[in-house]
Amino acid sequence: MWNESFFSAPQLKRDPLGSVIGLQSARVRPQMGFVVRRRTASWLAALTGFLSIWTLACALPPPSDQELVLQFTRDSANYERVMAMFAVDTNIGMITSKLLWSVEQRDGNASAAQVGITESRLAEYRRVLDSLGVMHVARWAPDGVMFTTWAAGWGNRHHRGIAWLSKPTPRIVYRRFSVIKAPWYIFDD
Repeated sequence: MWNESFFSAPQLKRDPLGSVIGLQSARVRPQMGFVVRRRTASWLAALTGFLSIWTLACALPPPSDQELVLQFTRDSANYERVMAMFAVDTNIGMITSKLLWSVEQRDGNASAAQVGITESRLAEYRRVLDSLGVMHVARWAPDGVMFTTWAAGWGNRHHRGIAWLSKPTPRIVYRRFSVIKAPWYIFDD
């Protein structure tokens, strides 16, 4: 009796030669393996691309003080234009190519109407900032605006750019200011 159960064990059963079941499973297995390999390759390619871009972004050196002064000198009319717009649009806290914050907002995204401007006004800000090479502009305090032109890192990032400060340079441990021509400064944090 124990001999019969040994020979009828499931692991020893085979599909008969030429059976339909055997052919179907033989066809499915290679295709499934191909799909898994293809997905894995896609994920690896995406991850490699992301890491390459991240490495390049972090590897780009920050602009020197001389480069920032040259940029400001060349484009000072557009910096002044943004400051004149900010003087009118007092509820804007920060503008990036994708985000808009009100002065009391620190995350999420506000609409142009929520900060009291039109969509065309927001588009004008973004055009000017793009022409300046500014990543984002932020109202840092009631008397300060930061134009970030370079950033690197995650979380606690390093920034460089141009600042407008109505008062003399504030003393902040994590941020350095160098005067271009008051009220304009280079900032580094």
